Amino acid sequence: MAFTPHVCYLFLVLLLGVSMHSYGAQHIIGARCKCEGTIMNTLETIVDFEIIEPKFYCNKTEIIVKLQEDGVERCLNREGSLAKNLVRCWTLIRKNNKHKNKCLKRK
Repeated sequence: MAFTPHVCYLFLVLLLGVSMHSYGAQHIIGARCKCEGTIMNTLETIVDFEIIEPKFYCNKTEIIVKLQEDGVERCLNREGSLAKNLVRCWTLIRKNNKHKNKCLKRK
């Protein structure tokens, strides 16, 4: 039984659609929220931070800070005052990594 060209084209388009859908839904290593547990605040000196915007694999904004004393990364609770200040500052500097240090200075 021979397939007509139209049936072959339709099959290829369908196959392409299914493969595109499964590509977006496949499990990607590290593709999940990084912050499982959070802290509200820290008294330790923060040397760096990262703000991860919501993505298809994690629907929340994550704020990760690196502490000077032990170099450990901790996740801040988005509702805490420190996290809110970092997000506000990050937005004001237009998400420019060169000006990150301005956000790290304690007031």
